[in-house]
Amino acid sequence: MNTILHTIAQFATILLLVPAAYLVLLAVASVIRRQTVERASAVSAETRIAVVIPAHNEQALLPAALRSIEGARREGVRVGVFVIADNCDDATAAIAREAGAAVMERRGIEDGRGKPFALRWFFDRHRSALVDYDLIALLDADSVVDADFFRQVSAAMDDPSVEVAQAYYGASNVEASWRAALSEVALSVSHHLRALGRNAIGSTAGLKGNGMVFRAELLLKEGWRAESLVEDLEQSIVLLEKGIRVRYLPGAVLRGEMASGAEAAESQRRRWEGGRARLLRRYVPRLLRLLLRPDHRVAAADALLDLVTPPLVGYTSLLAVSGLAAYAAGFFDLAVALCIGCLYMALISVQAMLMVGAPRACWVALAKLPLFVAWKLGFYLRLLREIIRGPRGGSGSGADGGGGWNRTPRDAEGAVSAVNLWEGLTGPMSRLHAMRRSRFWRTQIRVTDPTKRVIDIVVSLAALGALSPLFAATALAIWIEDRGPVFFRQTRVGLNGRLFSMWKFRSMYRDAEARKAALAVRNRHAVAVTFKMKDDPRVTRVGRVIRKFSIDELPQLINVLRGEMALIGPRPPVPAEVAKYRSIELRRLRVKPGLSCLWQIAGRADIDFAGQVRLDLEYIHSAHLMNDLIILAKTVPAVLAARGAY
Repeated sequence: MNTILHTIAQFATILLLVPAAYLVLLAVASVIRRQTVERASAVSAETRIAVVIPAHNEQALLPAALRSIEGARREGVRVGVFVIADNCDDATAAIAREAGAAVMERRGIEDGRGKPFALRWFFDRHRSALVDYDLIALLDADSVVDADFFRQVSAAMDDPSVEVAQAYYGASNVEASWRAALSEVALSVSHHLRALGRNAIGSTAGLKGNGMVFRAELLLKEGWRAESLVEDLEQSIVLLEKGIRVRYLPGAVLRGEMASGAEAAESQRRRWEGGRARLLRRYVPRLLRLLLRPDHRVAAADALLDLVTPPLVGYTSLLAVSGLAAYAAGFFDLAVALCIGCLYMALISVQAMLMVGAPRACWVALAKLPLFVAWKLGFYLRLLREIIRGPRGGSGSGADGGGGWNRTPRDAEGAVSAVNLWEGLTGPMSRLHAMRRSRFWRTQIRVTDPTKRVIDIVVSLAALGALSPLFAATALAIWIEDRGPVFFRQTRVGLNGRLFSMWKFRSMYRDAEARKAALAVRNRHAVAVTFKMKDDPRVTRVGRVIRKFSIDELPQLINVLRGEMALIGPRPPVPAEVAKYRSIELRRLRVKPGLSCLWQIAGRADIDFAGQVRLDLEYIHSAHLMNDLIILAKTVPAVLAARGAY
């Protein structure tokens, strides 16, 4: 029996070590290839390069991308920039036009959401704009290209055998967090070492989603047909089936922003892994058929191994866990083999970091690797649970990628949104003030739950103490008017749909709820989700005063102390309103509700429900400490102005 188990374990170990053997082969080949790669020095004639940038709400990072492109223009290279403003509701299109780019605006998602569909739309409808160009470079809106980028691309594409090329795509924000720094480590392996090695064995380097360069006639003839969530992988395989192999250009360097927070990283990883799973089902049979063609055998085998090889950290963790299991089972020979596999994976990472000249932050971040491994294992367990049970709530965001494309939040967005927020509340700023403020905002002080909670507790306690005379006077006035209860408690919906009792000073007569239905026709909000009404007959005389200055809301400081609310956040809705919410409105429940919010200081009840939702989502997407402090500072003058209060 033990012999049978050992044989089965041997077979499983061999399968587990196949990707390791493949990666070791590429690591050795990359060293050989590196000796033959020389940085390009000159181009034979003027090259016309069209830079195409698909962008969805990228006002935060697009300016830096356009500036870097402008700074990379060189003699002998003519660059034209085309920005696809894909269903944008921010200033992306205006920023691109102001920088001199040609802008194509896409509205509606009937053709599909996300980058691959935006590219297909562009090449189907606007290919005539590209007929005068020799090369087409596809860049993400968060890209920053090196000064030598276009010259390197142009010189490499002088070789007529090269139809498609891939630049080195690294991380631009390695200093932002250890997670972003470890992303650069992973990119040095997948985008540099493996790409060099794959070219060295005669295969395709593969496309990496950013910094992809095509001969214009190829894209103008074929268009863009990849539609998966990992469109770069799919396009690489489609090209390989046509006999076209991607050349890696290590001298052409660009960098993009990596997810630095856990939530953004999980969203991004879920999209990649879901897309890869779908590609496996779709393309493995096709690659196996391609293996039968002698002229494609090596490239097809390489593409197949590349597709089934897991991300390095996840794979190394799998080898380590399997090695421990083999040791526990008494299969010491297999445990040693698996440990050697782990060691080689670590050496490959170090080799890749040395090859790209990884910055100090990457080496320091290696100390956080156990945390990253723990997060990664947790992520894969959650992914496995969703595969078995299906995603919670039927959202369709499971492992198969069925939930479709969701844009990864950018680190820089909070800072830019904060400036836009201040301008929207105080009017346009002078250029000098904007410049000074932008330097301040780039510190990007993010709100973390502990930080926000400490501020909530300190400010609430101070406010309760300072306002205690006002509390007593208000309570006495309410009781004198109709001898009724001073406080009003109502069930509200909080973070992630959790119900809680919210406290207010009572501002209405005791039969207010019974009379509400008869007054529905006077609701000022056209969308009958919320109820707002001027000159509401249910409001008492004292109630009109305390509502005008939001004194009725002050008891919610108790809710803040109890942790059910925060000082700043979307206002908590009642369950009846939430029952009418659409999916976009349910996003308001992703953060803790607040005593004050963005629309409270920008017009209060004068802002319709759609406007409230838009401003709440803007706040959620720019969760920075400075945003909270600005809203808090603006709340007092907004309340005293009594605009939109009734």
